[in-house]
Amino acid sequence: MKNKLFFALRLLVAVALIVALFKLVPYQALVGILKHAKKEYILYGFLIYLVSNFLAVMRWRYILKWLGIKIKKSEAFMAFFSGLFFNLFFPSFIAGDVFRAGIISYRHGKLKKSASSVFMDRFSGSVSLAIVASCAAFAGIKKHISPHILSAIFLLLIIVAATTVIIFSRRVFTFLLKIVPSEKLRVQVTKFHDELYLFREHPHAFFICMVVSAFIHLFTCLCFYVTGFAFGLTISFVDYLIVVPIVMSVALIPVSIAGVGTREAASVYFFSMVGVDKPVALSLSLINLASVIFISLIGGVIYLLVYHKVIQRKAEP
Repeated sequence: MKNKLFFALRLLVAVALIVALFKLVPYQALVGILKHAKKEYILYGFLIYLVSNFLAVMRWRYILKWLGIKIKKSEAFMAFFSGLFFNLFFPSFIAGDVFRAGIISYRHGKLKKSASSVFMDRFSGSVSLAIVASCAAFAGIKKHISPHILSAIFLLLIIVAATTVIIFSRRVFTFLLKIVPSEKLRVQVTKFHDELYLFREHPHAFFICMVVSAFIHLFTCLCFYVTGFAFGLTISFVDYLIVVPIVMSVALIPVSIAGVGTREAASVYFFSMVGVDKPVALSLSLINLASVIFISLIGGVIYLLVYHKVIQRKAEP
């Protein structure tokens, strides 16, 4: 009952945000923009976004390997894309992460390592996201970047820095562990932290994750950049490197289904600060949402036709 209530509330949030956006941006203007868009650029943008997802599969499989879980490329691909499908029905992108951790644990054991792989996958991506946005902001500092954009990047840096310290500092982690009320829970949290701490003992592994994450974000920004040509946008690629990481970070906040609404609201708000008209910014975000949904549906087909049968078979040792 509680899960259904949370689902309904987040669905309501997504719908409310979309309705509010359509009141801010006239529906007729949006239809006109999409109607006259250059469709070939939308296709190119989709293909670039697809490449970024393939890179994300490679990053996750690499993390699993370092945590002692070796799976085939095909299974990593199927598990990852199946997880994207489940994101369509739950808040933000949490469902896909839970699915990946749970299904790898089910087939190969090592629940804490599986969960740690997903956490580190997200964490390395967040660190890289903050670095890309910060470097781009520094590169474009002469353009008089909006204080709101700088504040968003600064907040992102603070969150990432705090998480980094907790993960890679035994002293800070031990201090914070005291607030956990249950001794049994403290033991479980410590074991989970031990898996993450492995990347401090092997910094080159974390560095490789960061490099792959940087390319993932560059491809995501490139997706927006190329799609922007469909609507006649002429803003610089640096502007996309600044704004897109903020938009993607906002979409991760678990208040709506698959980031619907939050992504669009953030796009309209932050892209308008770099000279993009609100209807065009909303169109840009909706095209990205369409790409997310289409790729997720591909993941659903993979799960129903192939991976569901793989799960039922005994996992390889």
